[in-house]
Amino acid sequence: MPQQDPEPLESARRLIETFAERLPQGEREDDVRRSLMATLQALRDRQGAEDAVRQLVQTLHQLDEDRAGGRRREFQRNAPAVGRLLEALQEELLPLLRRAGYRV
Repeated sequence: MPQQDPEPLESARRLIETFAERLPQGEREDDVRRSLMATLQALRDRQGAEDAVRQLVQTLHQLDEDRAGGRRREFQRNAPAVGRLLEALQEELLPLLRRAGYRV
């Protein structure tokens, strides 16, 4: 189990909650929201965070593939939000978790 540095973990928790609140509505987006909540729960439980983050990344990439494929008209309107979410995951969430000792 990684060292539990409370500052990066608390920042990560706030970031995840913000992501979930800002995510557009939709079926695939609900999958992402569930992955975000599973990651949040794993951080609270202090176990399984690496697996939860891997699932979150996979779910986000599936959502991004839907966007790239242009399969869903309503998603096209929300594509910038998903792009920002992927960017924030890479630039903000993952570094916070790494500082807390997670191997993500």
